[in-house]
Amino acid sequence: MLNYRLRQATRADYASLYQLHGAALISTIIAEADARNLLVRLRVLKINPARWPDERLGFVVTDEAETHLLMLRPQ
Repeated sequence: MLNYRLRQATRADYASLYQLHGAALISTIIAEADARNLLVRLRVLKINPARWPDERLGFVVTDEAETHLLMLRPQ
């Protein structure tokens, strides 16, 4: 499993990052995972509007915590 994490960022930082680079970053991760026959998992804040683009890319909610959704993009 590929594991990309961003640490020490605020919610605004994540929103800006996703708007500027999120789609390209996720697309790159998906392409690499597909080439290596790997699953891609995300942990997304429930209040994060980036959840909806993730669902358009094929991610589905597989579990839920108090503040986060766990998402998976099947192979």
